[in-house]
Amino acid sequence: MRFLLAGTLGACVLFAQSLPCPDKSVEAAVTVDARLGSGGSVVDGLQIKDFQVLGKGLTSPVMRVDRDGPIDLVILIEAYNRGSALSGAAPLFLTELRSEDRVAVFTYGTGVDKKTEWEQDHGAILKAIEEGGKGVALQAVRPLNAVVEGLKMFSDKVDPRRKRMMLVIGDEQDASTPVRLEAVLANLLEKRVTLHVLIDPPKGKVMGKILPKVNVTPGNVGEPRIGEQQGRFGAQSVAKLAQATGGDAVAPNGIWALEEVLVRMKERYQVGYCVERKHAAKLPVVSLTDGAKSGRAEFALSVPGGLR
Repeated sequence: MRFLLAGTLGACVLFAQSLPCPDKSVEAAVTVDARLGSGGSVVDGLQIKDFQVLGKGLTSPVMRVDRDGPIDLVILIEAYNRGSALSGAAPLFLTELRSEDRVAVFTYGTGVDKKTEWEQDHGAILKAIEEGGKGVALQAVRPLNAVVEGLKMFSDKVDPRRKRMMLVIGDEQDASTPVRLEAVLANLLEKRVTLHVLIDPPKGKVMGKILPKVNVTPGNVGEPRIGEQQGRFGAQSVAKLAQATGGDAVAPNGIWALEEVLVRMKERYQVGYCVERKHAAKLPVVSLTDGAKSGRAEFALSVPGGLR
């Protein structure tokens, strides 16, 4: 039996304290996903005694473990015609949202269009998600650019009691955004955001027919069209980026996929501890105690912070 643990750092830069942290210390949190087997069921019932954190500047052992924190979720939807796929998925997704959760929706192609600010109204969220199912497939799309724009929704001041999540729905390859994965990953970790990807099937095929590619808007005079520009770094994988933050990268399995991703976000644990303020942004090593691992033949730990 395999036990998986994936996480993303959530360091606090706020002064208000929930934990009894010592002077000059702040509360920080790591959001982790604990499952039995690859893609298996979540491990329920983990407690403070089951986790340990190691790192510079720690002023307490694990002080808090829970899964009840509200979610701030930015959804980035590649804008092209999916028929009724998103309109069918969105209502199921909304049934899993809680009153304290917040959602912001963007669509993207070569550019990025913000559809909502932080929103809790289900009608506004539904409308914005459904709009993501419209449009045309461009020759080149920029999901990395969308991630960079979506990150602007998250304040530099982090509330360790809220889970910060981002979801890309679309092609997981980016061949034209002039920025390296490492730079985007550093920003995701700095803002304590876990990235997830719902990978769309290859475009250009509808009911077995091949659709022609559309023209894209030309650039400035003398420049190649956007879709013809060469990627500065070649094709880069947004799925690989998601996994480096401790997030999921999966192919949709029907209209339930959007709902299932949110359920998995809600199932993640937050492990809270105290750390010196000057070291709060540093990623600690999170693991299970020997007691928690007892009886499990195999244990795998995946920690964000490095691309593999």
